[in-house]
Amino acid sequence: MIALHFELKAVARLVEIAGGARFEKPSVHAALIRGYKQLIARADGVIDFDAATRDPNRPVHILAAFDSRDHLHPQDDGYKAVADSVDLKMLTAQP
Repeated sequence: MIALHFELKAVARLVEIAGGARFEKPSVHAALIRGYKQLIARADGVIDFDAATRDPNRPVHILAAFDSRDHLHPQDDGYKAVADSVDLKMLTAQP
């Protein structure tokens, strides 16, 4: 990875499940999961957008208060929830 060459931290992002999004397809989700598993194995840390924005009563949906209305991307409060969930130590910890 380029990050290793420049001695940068590599942080992976887990996407939201996207229940209700127009393009929701099992094959897309399966491909994303395969790619993310490979990325996470090489990352210094993970930011889990899904865990930070998930509706606890409907786990495959983004919380309505965080939904930008496309059922996929968070709005500003959702991104703040994601930022608040980040453990900053993963960005500064030495291997």
